[in-house]
Amino acid sequence: MAFKNSQTLKLVQQSAPHVYRVNNTFYSPTQLISYTPSKYAGFVPSADYKILSPDAEPNLMELSADTQELRDLMVEYKVAAITKDEYDSVNVIFGGLSDNHWGVVLLEKYTIPKSGDRNAFGLEYDIIKPLSKTSFYYQTN
Repeated sequence: MAFKNSQTLKLVQQSAPHVYRVNNTFYSPTQLISYTPSKYAGFVPSADYKILSPDAEPNLMELSADTQELRDLMVEYKVAAITKDEYDSVNVIFGGLSDNHWGVVLLEKYTIPKSGDRNAFGLEYDIIKPLSKTSFYYQTN
């Protein structure tokens, strides 16, 4: 998977065909909003951002083009977001709101957690269902 092997990509979120997020930049047809994570909590979006023109940002637009095929698949399979943690595990998020979401994790360097354990984002797993030795379905609450 190109996403998993990419050193650059950490997060792809699809809101609409022309409104999406790649890493810390939110894309729309007319502008890009690129955020710096907040100093205190590390959140994006944050109060520290730049509004950019797509024409003036070839590197960001190249990253956008590199994710087009993945974003098309996300729409087809109703995937809300795909993230990669510091252990290179891939989290495919199908839905949810705030700290309550569900999806599938494809493991790289650690074992399947148990209910009550926390994920790389600090969210507690409420439900864990192993799918294989290296993947599991989860819900956080």
